[in-house]
Amino acid sequence: MNQKLKKFFSDNQGISLVEIVFVILLSFLLLSGLAAAVVFMISAAQFSRNKSFATQIAKKQMELFKYQKQRSDWWNGIVCNNVFKSCAETKPNFTCQYKFSNCNLGGEKKSVEINIVVYWGATKESKGTVELNSVLTNWEQ
Repeated sequence: MNQKLKKFFSDNQGISLVEIVFVILLSFLLLSGLAAAVVFMISAAQFSRNKSFATQIAKKQMELFKYQKQRSDWWNGIVCNNVFKSCAETKPNFTCQYKFSNCNLGGEKKSVEINIVVYWGATKESKGTVELNSVLTNWEQ
């Protein structure tokens, strides 16, 4: 048995240049694939974090409207013109806007549709957008 091992290890032909280049290329392909996967995972995690943060901003704004609608004078200040306005709370790199539409402000049963849009990046199309819609009524009164 020892002689077979000695014979196997004593063969000093070495590694050819083609084999070395093949191993280097294979290693490069594996490492570049791994690097691309890591970059994608980091990007996906960042997008998820931003979307969660934007959702929190939109929910806070909606809760603010729900709280404010309890005041009787709030309904008089609504301008229903389908034009986006800036939200009260803004954060760096995030833009929050809202608009009122489908307003029914006459009579006892008042209602208004609220559309809140929060986006991050330079424009709505650049990075991501969260949209929240709701209809507020004065059913308590």
